[in-house]
Amino acid sequence: VEILCIFLFLLCLGANIALGGKVSQSSQYGGAGPQKAVDGNRANNWRDKSCAHTRKNRDPWWRLDLEQAYSISTVTITNRRDCCPERLNGLNITTVGGTESLAHKWGPLPCMCHGGPIFQMTTPLLNQVATSTWVIPGRAEYLTLCEVEVFGTLADQDDDDEVKCEGM
Repeated sequence: VEILCIFLFLLCLGANIALGGKVSQSSQYGGAGPQKAVDGNRANNWRDKSCAHTRKNRDPWWRLDLEQAYSISTVTITNRRDCCPERLNGLNITTVGGTESLAHKWGPLPCMCHGGPIFQMTTPLLNQVATSTWVIPGRAEYLTLCEVEVFGTLADQDDDDEVKCEGM
């Protein structure tokens, strides 16, 4: 029974659909392009060369385009640990559905004064998310994301599955 419950939980969680996804950002600092945040590596030290990093811009942003509608079960952001984790203070996360209508917005997020996982969304977003944008509005700042993980399933698959994941 325990193994079945774990299997059903993982089935509802889905795969990390951000992994290797189509990403962009407002600018690039050094070799820290937007794809570094979806490389599957949670290393959160700058020297590990696994963090996406913008230059110091006003309203810096990072975007993930899933290119299809998904039902999202969990989103986790890993912040930089070796320095400057407070740079993500005030981060807003906006998700947009396939019809370009606002699906959901989180933020501004409170003090991000530590490294490691800093945000975890666990309230499911069903049949809507195609694009997510992370932005620090209203000030000039660097935006550093060491890993962004988005777990979910294709939206049209939810209707066909025998296992319903709503409410997880």
